[in-house]
Amino acid sequence: MIRLRPRLNSVSRWSGRLALGAALGIWLSACQHSPELKPASGPDTVSLPVDAPDWLSQPPDDTPRYFYATAVKADRTQALEHALARIARNVAVTVTSRFESHQEVWRGAFDWQRHHSQQTLTLDTPPLTVTGHKVRATQRLADGRLALLLAVDREQWYQSLSAEHERKRQVWLQSVRATDRIHSRDDWLRQVWIRLSLQADWSHWWQTARWLQAIDPTHDLAADRAQLEGWREATQTLLTQRSVSIFSSSTLCGTTGGRTALEQAFSQLGLTSVWPPFQAEGAGLTIQTSLNRRQAHGFEILTCQMQLDWRTAEQTLATWSFQRQGRGLVGQDQALPALQQALKTALTQAPPLSPLWSASFED
Repeated sequence: MIRLRPRLNSVSRWSGRLALGAALGIWLSACQHSPELKPASGPDTVSLPVDAPDWLSQPPDDTPRYFYATAVKADRTQALEHALARIARNVAVTVTSRFESHQEVWRGAFDWQRHHSQQTLTLDTPPLTVTGHKVRATQRLADGRLALLLAVDREQWYQSLSAEHERKRQVWLQSVRATDRIHSRDDWLRQVWIRLSLQADWSHWWQTARWLQAIDPTHDLAADRAQLEGWREATQTLLTQRSVSIFSSSTLCGTTGGRTALEQAFSQLGLTSVWPPFQAEGAGLTIQTSLNRRQAHGFEILTCQMQLDWRTAEQTLATWSFQRQGRGLVGQDQALPALQQALKTALTQAPPLSPLWSASFED
């Protein structure tokens, strides 16, 4: 049997890759009747009418109990959405400003980008739902628009967000097993699957912790950080306990670009690969491929079908299947290099296989 053995620094390198793919925009939603919101790009730039109320011309400052925001829109729904988005945006800016000023990076978990031309912020972040809000005042202006003053109760918002934060933590604690309690190979394979599945959520959980501290400065962010580091260290310990068997059923993976692409993917996962003869009942990672070759209209077309299974001796825990093609002029040896590149692209992007690839692959 041929083995794959994790390198000791594999998880620390993965952690810098938690923010997979392009950064996601901040999506905000109100808890009652507001649809999904995007962060407002800034305060209203239109001049205020002469009949504007005092709370619109001089909005109240935030207090330890409330966030405040105003908006002027055509109707109440639009004004409410705009005010909620402004409050959520201000919380996001507070978080990222602290991150920027103190350079608090948890191994690259917060990939963020500021677009100065639009004055918006883009983050890889979970949805931020604004709760505990109440309309304090409204006034119809002479030009027909509606002015609105909104207050958000910090404590209510914090309690709502922290409840979900704690629920996710409890799910993780109930799902994982201490490394010194894992004895059999099948138990080890299951725990690797579970921990890598959870790892994809780590950055979102930590970002939520940042939201919580911005809403309530007394939130214990240090405890969250310690919890996260403990999970990371336990996962690293788990991955170095055993080697992983890799079985391949195709000459394609053993001799061509399919193997090269997979080896690069394994390298990102922190594994060194060697290819044994295929064993259908192998426990570990099983790779099955088939290759079809045909010609049409002067082109040679190679089609590769591939399936990857992360499995115990008795159960398949996760599967990812895909098909890729390479084509080129007949007699020009172009089809195989094209197929190799297609396989490499497919395997080094973030495919939807959980857990083995989603927490590890990136372009």
